[in-house]
Amino acid sequence: NYGSMDELRGGPKGAALLAFHTMVSTSVIRVSGALGVAIVQHRLALGGAGEDLLMPEIAFGMMLMTGWRFVHSMYTPRY
Repeated sequence: NYGSMDELRGGPKGAALLAFHTMVSTSVIRVSGALGVAIVQHRLALGGAGEDLLMPEIAFGMMLMTGWRFVHSMYTPRY
């Protein structure tokens, strides 16, 4: 994390970017887990129980997490 006074990498944009990167990393782990289970069970990936909502879950999570971090860092004291 960069300091909140760093105009280029800190502040609300930096917090939103950090949240986006965190969500992407988490999504990659989740999709990799689903793929691993599908390989072990010899079936198509993303077709099992609970995996049909995986893509909307990732899209909504990215929007929600990035938006929340951006708004939160706008109203949090920086000093």
